[in-house]
Amino acid sequence: MAVATACAAQPAQAREVDLRAQARDADLRAQARGADTRFLHFGAETEPPRGYTAMCQTQPDLCRLPTEEKPEAPGGDGCADFACLMTPLPSPTMFRIEVTSQAKMQPPPPAIRPAALVQVIPLFRAMPSVRMMPSAPMLTDDHLWLERIARINAHVNRHVKQVEDLQSYGSDDVWRPAGTGPGATGDCEDLALEKRQELIAAGFPASRLFIAIAFRQETGLHAVLVARLADGDRVLDSGNAFVRPVAQTGYAWLSLQRPETPDRWFYPA
Repeated sequence: MAVATACAAQPAQAREVDLRAQARDADLRAQARGADTRFLHFGAETEPPRGYTAMCQTQPDLCRLPTEEKPEAPGGDGCADFACLMTPLPSPTMFRIEVTSQAKMQPPPPAIRPAALVQVIPLFRAMPSVRMMPSAPMLTDDHLWLERIARINAHVNRHVKQVEDLQSYGSDDVWRPAGTGPGATGDCEDLALEKRQELIAAGFPASRLFIAIAFRQETGLHAVLVARLADGDRVLDSGNAFVRPVAQTGYAWLSLQRPETPDRWFYPA
């Protein structure tokens, strides 16, 4: 079933049983490996949602990182797994001073002769060298971002009337940012895309944002935006006024967008 329709309607019974089985298997795998439940983990690659692929063909900029943002995770070359993105990004305006002392002072020149008991000594000591170093990552940066994330989540939820794609377009899987102007409408993935655009415009790194497809018995299939912070993933949900830690949503996760390569999607590990 297309994600767009499932955001507002329950899936068929057979599909629901299958999704619950997938959720149970995912939970068992996570428990077996002792995974950090604060973060979503990426497994094998899968196909993107059909509507997302169609959007990428007509609006490719929505399916790539902004040109000024590097796709590498903050962990650098040694960061082999996306969990490295739990490292907060240092602010470019924050620095610490590192002071290094000179190894040795130059010896004073020999005494000038024939004047007795007269010795010339250096009038100035060499100043210690000073160089600017990036500051250590600060969790307070992400704490401040959490407040901004909550405001954007509430703003989009409040200004977009949630309507099925079938009602808006006569098709069941249309992806596009909802906007927040007068008469703005959209379903769950449209709100997720809008929140992603607004967070990027506010300065949050696109490489720490991704869309996730989830399932819960009460709501069926659902699309949400996930923001990765230092202390865990946060879920921006069109069906909830609060930004919640990923482990507190009650969702079973079915597929995840890879944020550093947004056109690629993966099963949860």
